[in-house]
Amino acid sequence: MAEQRLGVIMNGVTGRMGKNQHLARSVMAIRKEGGVRLADGTRVIPDPILVGRNAEKLKKLAAEHGVERWTTDLDEALRNPDDAVFFDAASTKLRPALLRKPSPPRNTSTARNPSPPRSPKRSSCIGRPKKREFGTASSRTNSGCRGC
Repeated sequence: MAEQRLGVIMNGVTGRMGKNQHLARSVMAIRKEGGVRLADGTRVIPDPILVGRNAEKLKKLAAEHGVERWTTDLDEALRNPDDAVFFDAASTKLRPALLRKPSPPRNTSTARNPSPPRSPKRSSCIGRPKKREFGTASSRTNSGCRGC
């Protein structure tokens, strides 16, 4: 049975939700079960890199969960083209700036469903709804969204 590594940049996982819900109960549970089996029998194994501001907390958390990779340098983590997923559990107030950070093209040579190439002008779905009409399509249209 073939295995496929999926690099996951996990930012802000030293907090309660990031640590308990997302790292321990999701990513590490999937790893413990041998990954996610695809229709062709291939197993996708998440390979997290823990990212945060406190090196001591990250080092301890990584050791507790058997995670080999951790860093306090988010920009460095984002530059690694072999880590295809960015997961953010940090402060919600910081998220818009994080999502606007540039990232390199990702290695999709082994990906099952690679994303289409991004245009040089990245779309931005960050913003407030144009209207406060609930239950209509316009309530789900964010300012600046260009159909991503």
